[in-house]
Amino acid sequence: LGAAAIGTGGLALAYPDEAKTVAISGRRFGRVLVAGGKIAYKYHHNDSSSKLHTECANVLSDAFRVNGGVYIKYGQMIATMDHLVPEEWIDVMQRSFRDAPQSDYSQLRHMFREEFRQNIEDVFTDIDPVPLASASLAQVHTATLKETGQKVVIKFQHPWIAHDAPHDIKFVEILGTLCKKAFDEFNFMWFIDTAKDKLPQ
Repeated sequence: LGAAAIGTGGLALAYPDEAKTVAISGRRFGRVLVAGGKIAYKYHHNDSSSKLHTECANVLSDAFRVNGGVYIKYGQMIATMDHLVPEEWIDVMQRSFRDAPQSDYSQLRHMFREEFRQNIEDVFTDIDPVPLASASLAQVHTATLKETGQKVVIKFQHPWIAHDAPHDIKFVEILGTLCKKAFDEFNFMWFIDTAKDKLPQ
């Protein structure tokens, strides 16, 4: 079974103008900023407990779920850090793996044509429009190479990722800097720097 990756070239697919895109990213940032403020207040004014960890993790998880995109990836990364964060956070953030978005197949067909200047049906046959799996940044579909008859899996990056991710990453860096200055105990720039290396720039 072969594989192909589509949509890593950073296409712009009839996206809104840059100022509007930044404003939308700013709203997502505001949502997480409010969540971060609530979490900081809770930890600052309450003794550490399992209940407190769960409450705070739920606050951030809810914000990530509404924001989608790279924020889902942040949640998934937190869910794997069982050696660094309380187990309650791990349990709550596991839901990020179920919150992965799905792109409409028509968008992916359009993205393929924009990037390769040909229809996807000219290259593949028997394309299943229902994804085999979907993750925070991409989804995969089964298909057959038209030229050879080989069964393959096509990996499509979600259309909005290349355009939105750089703005979202920058806003999260700003959030990390603000938290570091306001609360020394909430310095998580190390996490942001680690995540940045794993996200599309």
